[in-house]
Amino acid sequence: MDLAIRLAPEAGNDFIGRKLFAARYRVVATRAYRQAAPALDRPEDLRRHRCLRFILPEFRSRWMFRDAAGLVTEVPVDGDITLSNALVLHGCALAGLGPALLPEWLVGADLAAGRLVDCFPMLEAGGGSFDSAVWLLYPSRKYLPNKVRVTVDFLTTLLKK
Repeated sequence: MDLAIRLAPEAGNDFIGRKLFAARYRVVATRAYRQAAPALDRPEDLRRHRCLRFILPEFRSRWMFRDAAGLVTEVPVDGDITLSNALVLHGCALAGLGPALLPEWLVGADLAAGRLVDCFPMLEAGGGSFDSAVWLLYPSRKYLPNKVRVTVDFLTTLLKK
């Protein structure tokens, strides 16, 4: 492996890691879904919904929320659709199949255009942690091929927030 991009709270110890940006998550759904489904005003309301879930354990069974005062609430979630691909999960949310916990960088344009609605705009949302980030990982600084060094520099400049 020359280079990998990883979403995680930490880069890990097996590779050199460069943090590109923090990954923030939002619970999103379409306006049509929100109008047709039971109320979705508080995180606890998710218990009455068939959520669209990512297959990773920290995203599959419970979602976490933190308010401005730092109070954390964990809400168990369930649903019939559990996927390993965030792009397909995003497509399911756009199709109005239910609420989904997705990263802001994936749903930002949809929120701005009104295709999706942030269900809890005043709360931070997350799976297993609120400290997730996007990391570039590579095996060594000492023997880093030029093509990898150029790619790391390019992505760092392009994506660093």
